[in-house]
Amino acid sequence: MVVKRDVRIVIPIVSLEKGGGTRFLHEVGSGLHDYGHDVHFVLVEGKHINYSLRAKVSYVPQLLPDLMPEADIILPNFYSTVYASLSGRGMPVRLCLSYEPFFVDQAGEAKQTYKLPMPVATISTWLQQILTEQVGRRSVVINPGVDHRFFSPTSMSRYHATIVCLGRNPEAGYAFKGLPQFLEAMSLIKTRKSVQVIVISPDIWTLRTPFPAVLANAPTDFELANLYRQATVFVFPSMFEGFGLPPLEAMACGTPVITTRCGGVSDFARHEENCLMVTPGDVNGLAEAILRLLGDPPLRRRLSEAAVDTARPWTWTRTVDQMDHFLRRVLAGQYAL
Repeated sequence: MVVKRDVRIVIPIVSLEKGGGTRFLHEVGSGLHDYGHDVHFVLVEGKHINYSLRAKVSYVPQLLPDLMPEADIILPNFYSTVYASLSGRGMPVRLCLSYEPFFVDQAGEAKQTYKLPMPVATISTWLQQILTEQVGRRSVVINPGVDHRFFSPTSMSRYHATIVCLGRNPEAGYAFKGLPQFLEAMSLIKTRKSVQVIVISPDIWTLRTPFPAVLANAPTDFELANLYRQATVFVFPSMFEGFGLPPLEAMACGTPVITTRCGGVSDFARHEENCLMVTPGDVNGLAEAILRLLGDPPLRRRLSEAAVDTARPWTWTRTVDQMDHFLRRVLAGQYAL
């Protein structure tokens, strides 16, 4: 592949704390840097970085247009970063990691940013459809990937009747991640079956549940992958997701997965083929799906094998290749708004 080596790319970022969207920015930015592009992350002062960025990083008091470096392309990736990209110091190209009007207080303001005339890349076909329906915008899809150095099956024995869920703090704006619904479903299950519950979370420090549960932080991919591999079942109870990386990572580890039909997961999740899927918010349906998997070892084995096959081609190298190709098309004037 012929790679343009001198593209200056600025990525203004509100935060680089743990999350699927920030993981995408880290992997893409660092990958494009490794391709030889001049990648420059611009981050608000005082914000913590949870990733080891290989590209340049600068800190600014606010994400304002006159504080952006000169660039060929500026990649706003959240509605509040779009204004900074209108500096005239680079061509703005929007990354849609999740449709913000669905979950931010400034829904109208967020929606207006998608009406600005700039190329858009989304991370799932579901988001692509949402942008078409909500604001009449066309976009290209560039899916995230999985780091198979860590997320892969091993011969490690799985815990007996262990349910693992990746949860986020509802009080910090993450109620849509579905942790309350998962805990309610587990309350139903605990009256019928003895199980161990592990909740993995980067931002919950005290977990109050009506039953015994283990709270794990899993700050590294190595630790997270080990928890996936030790689980009998991994549950992803989110209300909506731009993509939904955790269930794909769990699939790569060979873990049987239950996920809600929460949007972006439809790019890789197939009900009864490589996972079980339930309606978002359906507590009873979630509980029944968990009980079904716990009681059916052949089904778990079948879903596990299909999950590994599903996840295998999803790599960050593929993601960076697609982003590189997209940006070069934009610069060459080959992308029509």
